[in-house]
Amino acid sequence: MVTLSCVSTYETKSLEKVNAELKKYLGFQIEANSEDQINLFYEGYRDYDIRYIRIPYNDELVDEIKINNPDLKRLLSAPEIIMDDAPDWFRYRNHGLIYKKEDFLDQKTYSELYLWRDKDLRYIYVYVHFFD
Repeated sequence: MVTLSCVSTYETKSLEKVNAELKKYLGFQIEANSEDQINLFYEGYRDYDIRYIRIPYNDELVDEIKINNPDLKRLLSAPEIIMDDAPDWFRYRNHGLIYKKEDFLDQKTYSELYLWRDKDLRYIYVYVHFFD
């Protein structure tokens, strides 16, 4: 039996790459004081991709995100998000405000984005996955 894996991954703290992803999925970019405050982890499989993004939290940024993304809906309860391969820095705690938007990438069969803030840790987390 032969098993082939078609997985590509990379992780970066590059503000340029994080901003490219944020612009693509949420329509905005950030200015970070330090690249230690931002993270991007990418997983690409044969027919789907996942992005894990962490950026510094502030109220103005949350307001900007909501203004730029009218299709971002607040969830009343926390969904189950399976993140078995998530990097250690990516935290999903089932509390706080959680937003979701679906089918926002025109070139993909299905796309889904979750965004939440963690005021205690002072970060905004973004989880994106999409299928070709």
